[in-house]
Amino acid sequence: MVDEAVSPREWLALAVILILALVLRVIGLNAGLWYDEILTLTDFIREPLGKLLTDFSSLNNHMFYSLQAKASVALFGESPWALRLPAMLFGLGSIVTLWLLGRMAAGRRVALLAALLLAVSYHHVWFSQNARGYTGLLFWTSLATLLLARGLQNPRLTTWTGYSLCLAAAMYTHLSAGFFFAAHALVYAIVWLRGQRDWRPIYGFALGGLLTLLLHAPLFDQVFAAMHTVSSGKTSSAMAEWVNPLRTLREILASLDGFGPLAPLALAGALLLVGLGIHAMWRRAPVIVAAYLLSIPVALLLLLALDFRIWPRYFFVDIGFIYLCVAAGAVKLADILAKSVRRPQFAPWLLATGSLVMLAASGVLLARNYAHPKQDFAGALVLIATNRAPGDVATSIGLATEPIHSYFEPAWPVLATAADLDALQGRRIWVVTAFDDHVLAGQEALLARIQHGYDLAGSFDGTLGGGTVKVYRSRAVNMEVGAND
Repeated sequence: MVDEAVSPREWLALAVILILALVLRVIGLNAGLWYDEILTLTDFIREPLGKLLTDFSSLNNHMFYSLQAKASVALFGESPWALRLPAMLFGLGSIVTLWLLGRMAAGRRVALLAALLLAVSYHHVWFSQNARGYTGLLFWTSLATLLLARGLQNPRLTTWTGYSLCLAAAMYTHLSAGFFFAAHALVYAIVWLRGQRDWRPIYGFALGGLLTLLLHAPLFDQVFAAMHTVSSGKTSSAMAEWVNPLRTLREILASLDGFGPLAPLALAGALLLVGLGIHAMWRRAPVIVAAYLLSIPVALLLLLALDFRIWPRYFFVDIGFIYLCVAAGAVKLADILAKSVRRPQFAPWLLATGSLVMLAASGVLLARNYAHPKQDFAGALVLIATNRAPGDVATSIGLATEPIHSYFEPAWPVLATAADLDALQGRRIWVVTAFDDHVLAGQEALLARIQHGYDLAGSFDGTLGGGTVKVYRSRAVNMEVGAND
């Protein structure tokens, strides 16, 4: 692995890619917040700094991100774009780290193509406009992988000190980073067994672990309590399904629905390019390739062992590597096809054509990101405000309750039990719901009563999978007085 000098043309190409990435991420940055973003704002960012630093009552608090977002809101005021600004900046930074990884693993051409593909990636744009720590996690883990490869190739204390800082920053952003760094440790163990027994990597892992413990020292009891809550918090059959790896795979595949009947072809083409890319990079950068190939099974095994929910976003840290494989595979395939017809001079043209096809495919998916907000609570509230009559009452149930009550409409009553609904009878009732498949424990019958006894006044889709917001309206005043069955 030899880092090539960066030419002025390469710097210019990278700058153009970053400007494009910035434009794509600024568009829609101020769209309405979704459930997790709202809870991050109301439960943590609005709290005093001292309380925020010692509050890990929920895994929804991505500690390092919450601190960054609090600073952004303090500087620019409370708005969706200010809340999301750190995510956008780390998204841009992760494109740069991918470029650096790509230069080490596959050379300049592949690195720039991978950076371009990531810049226009629907999923990367989505997370860059999501007020959560996932793009920060991607940045720190990518940079740590770069330092891992450099540190094993040319061990230096400065390199491994940088690695330890990346490890601690990633862990302070989200504890799921531990799954990724477990794969790093496994790579180092393999290198050790193969005879490369330098002590400095141990220093890097140990210092990173110590810094992680120090950062979480005020939170130990809460961390374990929150983890227990997650592992034991499957309150419905749909929630229990969250620990099924096949569900995660189905959700990932569902993201290709935008291609319509071409989805299987797109998937097959992507898998072919990933396979070719892994093969092309293995001899040049085995540490980088091994770290990412091991990270997915290691994460799955640890999640299953902990009985945790398996969210697709836990694997967002691998998105850069996937695009790096696609780019390396595209270069390899173009060379193979050109040689097969004995026209090696055609390779650049084939690569350019293939790149345009991939960019067009990304554009098809990316259009979805701007068609809807992540979760359309605002649309539901506008429907109610436009159509409710004097004397009507509006309320919410289930997972819609927290964002409605804490952010949008604090004065609205809340439905927790059938008695709460009965108390509202005598007026026309509007009910907002969200995540209907994951209703809170004990509210299944109440939600079913609303779904079957009320009219569906509106359904508001968003880009968040399963996050449709619905509005139900009672059919007639007094029709349910005393109805408890």
